[in-house]
Amino acid sequence: MGFANKFDGMFSSAYIGCGKEDRAFFAHILHKLDNLQAQEILFWDDSLANIGIARQAGLQAEQYSDFVRFCERMHGYVPMAVDK
Repeated sequence: MGFANKFDGMFSSAYIGCGKEDRAFFAHILHKLDNLQAQEILFWDDSLANIGIARQAGLQAEQYSDFVRFCERMHGYVPMAVDK
């Protein structure tokens, strides 16, 4: 879908070595994206619990339910960010 060309990073708990329910997951992201403030980072997940933890870490977070809604929400953050 070309996401790597549109985002500063894509992070997977499998590659990081801890689950998204662990604040260390978000600490890793903040470390890797050290040129950004936590509130400048947008996190997507289908789990409301993970979204809550991301928000506690200071990130913006949205719930992923389907691609159409993802595109609609992304346009609110970055117009023309993702084409359906």
